Amino acid sequence: MSDREFQIAIGVLEDCRRGIAAGKAQRWDVVKWGIGVNLALATASFALPAISPFLVLLAVIVAGTSLWFVRYYNQRMTEVRRNSLHVVRLISAAGIDYDALAGVNTADAYSTGANYDKHELFAFTFLLAISPAAAFIRSIWWVCTGQ
Repeated sequence: MSDREFQIAIGVLEDCRRGIAAGKAQRWDVVKWGIGVNLALATASFALPAISPFLVLLAVIVAGTSLWFVRYYNQRMTEVRRNSLHVVRLISAAGIDYDALAGVNTADAYSTGANYDKHELFAFTFLLAISPAAAFIRSIWWVCTGQ
């Protein structure tokens, strides 16, 4: 591998790192907006004089759409990780031990695929799944108390 090829490979790895960072930011933005909209819908449901199944349905749609976007951005990051793994293999084949320099076994780290960030994904899924509950609780409260 020539110096020029090595510099291009490092540039590609940097682009991959930026792609992963952007994907994480996009995922987090989707979660923030999904929960924020559902809290606004819950607040609106408490302001109404009667039960509103439309607001509960809308909250479920917002949560479902947000979950879809989280999965979409996660899949994009998984593809970027696969691309970076390919570049690491090329660098290693040229005699440069990238894993030793980086201090991580890249193949093992990225072998989990879409489950790479499983703890974050679990937390995001849980938060988005329960976010429509606030609007639903208002509906239950209205049925129980008549207010």
